[in-house]
Amino acid sequence: MKQLNIYIKEILYKLFADELLDANQIKQLCDKKYSEDTFGLDGPFLKIKDEYIKSSPEDANYWEDVFDGKYYAYKNWKESQRSNFDQWLDSLYSKIGTSSILKISVGYGWKEYSSAKADIYWQSLRRYLKKIKESVEKSLPNVRIEISRLRASHGDFVYSDIVRKIDDSDMLIFDVADVRTSDEEIDGDKTVKTYCNFNPNVMFELGMAIAIGKKPIVMCPTSLKGKIPSDISNYMLTYYDLFKTKESMMYERSFEDRCGLTSLLVNRLRAMGKLK
Repeated sequence: MKQLNIYIKEILYKLFADELLDANQIKQLCDKKYSEDTFGLDGPFLKIKDEYIKSSPEDANYWEDVFDGKYYAYKNWKESQRSNFDQWLDSLYSKIGTSSILKISVGYGWKEYSSAKADIYWQSLRRYLKKIKESVEKSLPNVRIEISRLRASHGDFVYSDIVRKIDDSDMLIFDVADVRTSDEEIDGDKTVKTYCNFNPNVMFELGMAIAIGKKPIVMCPTSLKGKIPSDISNYMLTYYDLFKTKESMMYERSFEDRCGLTSLLVNRLRAMGKLK
């Protein structure tokens, strides 16, 4: 049996990565009384990063890891608390099980050796998709959307693992820009990223998805709009700009048709029989 604190840490990473904790559940985990009553802890399960005081004696109770970029998590679990955690986890999964789950995998060109949190390209894409996810889930309470990067697992044969994940996905989104060939242009108070080429790995994965009968969504920067191959022009295409303003350090995305992408998600759910 895996050591309890290691087991909980792995589960927590997965819950945040798959976005299985909603705002209310996170609020409960940040509450000291809820954490005491539910798990038997002597402090809140989660602490918001801004509230973390390094000089506090409580520091020893929390991992230095930052979960979801916002939270510290309680680490000094006792084996006697395992059943409390498992009962809470079973309850969480049972609630998810009553929902229709739409699995969305996103293929894009990532820079080698960059983590998900340090990847500005992924973070801008994830923030944009999260807004759509929240909009759909708010209007359809019995639907949950899971968004994950299309990446092979460590130790797996890349081709086989990617094909399996493509086949397992309910919806696929491919951002075809090659982030290694980017430049920047100043447009008023904005700095806009421009791209010279398509990413060959992403184009290959897009081809695999089409070959096995998937109907992917293709995202393309406007700087490559005139170069999009005609063979994929019949698929759902949406064009965007990646930019940041002088006041912001984060890159954001502006799309030509956000409403169209939201409608497509709802229609895809209906086509899959996950909506009545």
